[in-house]
Parts: sequence; structure tokens; C-alpha cells
Amino acid sequence: EELRPLIEAMVLMLARLQDSFQQQKEFLANATHELKTPVAVLKSTLQLVLQRPRTAEEYRAGLERSLEDLERLERLLQGMLRLARAEQWSRGTLRRDLQPIDLAATCQEAAERIRGLAEARRVEIKLSSNGAVALKADPEDLQLVWMNLLENAVRYSPEGALVEVGITRNTNNFVQVVFADHGPGIPASELPHIFDRFYRGDPSRTRATGGFGLGLAISKAVIEAYGGTIRAESASELGTRMTVELPTPDAR
Repeated sequence: EELRPLIEAMVLMLARLQDSFQQQKEFLANATHELKTPVAVLKSTLQLVLQRPRTAEEYRAGLERSLEDLERLERLLQGMLRLARAEQWSRGTLRRDLQPIDLAATCQEAAERIRGLAEARRVEIKLSSNGAVALKADPEDLQLVWMNLLENAVRYSPEGALVEVGITRNTNNFVQVVFADHGPGIPASELPHIFDRFYRGDPSRTRATGGFGLGLAISKAVIEAYGGTIRAESASELGTRMTVELPTPDAR
């Protein structure tokens, strides 16, 4: 009986280690698969260009296609690095000196960056707040999260629809940021997996338009690194609601 608590703690620790190793194994396998595709495409493009002598225009077109493939590969690597850094920080292995910022300003900046996409799809972004909220954070971190959530909301909204972003401060000193769209919603079978790395639920989303399946995984890692949570609620034909909760300095 005296050893039981120690044994249970060791079993729990080993289970967590095994789960962590499995996650790393899956991440490496998925990353290898994702890297393999753009490298193969780039290689085939260059091989095609070199098969026979070509005109200057043909060489230029081939080099431009290769450059597009390289840019896509660069975006994938940047996403993987950002995800790794966020997870390092959340585990306490990466130290950062953070200054207070205005959370609403980061939402406004993200909305401005997505404005071009929204206008092209005739989608309106409406931002509301019940007051200024100060957080110790890197504004680029939060803007990245807001942009990921806004981009998804805009892309899945029908033309002429409204995407709403609401910022409220709760009585428990947590700030809540809600992103609500009126799109087709996320199927219930896919909802538990949308924050998984490299997960793409909709097969119609090609690699050219659907990204790498890292946006929500990065968002989750960043929010958890700040001690917050992110969750998704969705209903068919009624849209999706993403809720982020972050602790303010008072809560800590």
C-alpha cells in the first residue's frame, strides 16, 4: 500500500512519455510525407526543363514554376518551425521576455491583413470589443492565430456573409475571443481532429488552396503556450464558432 502511489505515478509518467514519443513519431512521418511532395514536384519541373533545348521564354516559365514550388516548400518549413517553437515554449524549454500589448489591436491588425481576401469573396468582417484588454504577449503570435482563424472563416463563408469577431473580458479575469462564421459547418466526425497536425478533413481542398493542415495546430500550440485554450463548435449549415480564452495578468 505504501508503494502504490509511487507505482501509479511512475505508470502515469511512462504512459505520458510513450504518448509523447508516439506523437513525435507521427509528426516526423507526416512531415516527411509533406516535404516529399513539393521536393518531387520541384525535381520533375527542373528535369522537364532540361530534357531538351528550349527557348528563353520556356526556360523562364520553368524557372518561375520552380520558384513557386520553392516558395511553397519555404512556407511549409516556416510553419513546422513555428509549431516546434510554440511547443517548446509551452513545455517551458524556451524563455521569452514579453511586454504588455493591446489584444484588440492585434485582432484589428489581423482583420486588416485578411481584408483583401474578404473583399474578394464579398465577406464582411465585424469586430466588437467591450473594452481594452492588456496581455503580456508577442503581437505577431496572436496575429498569426487570429489570421488563421479569420482566413478559415472567410474561405468557408458564402458570398455576402458576415464573419463576427467578439472580444469580452470575463469576471474570472480571462479574456475570450470568439470567431463566428455562417458557412457550411464542420462535420461532427471531423471536429475532434481539426487541431491535429497536417489534418485536412475536406478532400476537395487541394494542396494549392488548402494549405498544409498546420494552421490550427500552430494556433492551438501558441494559445496553450500562453496558458489559454481554444475550442471549436460547429453545426451543419449553421456555421462554425471558434472560442479562444486567454488569462490576463490578474488571472495569473
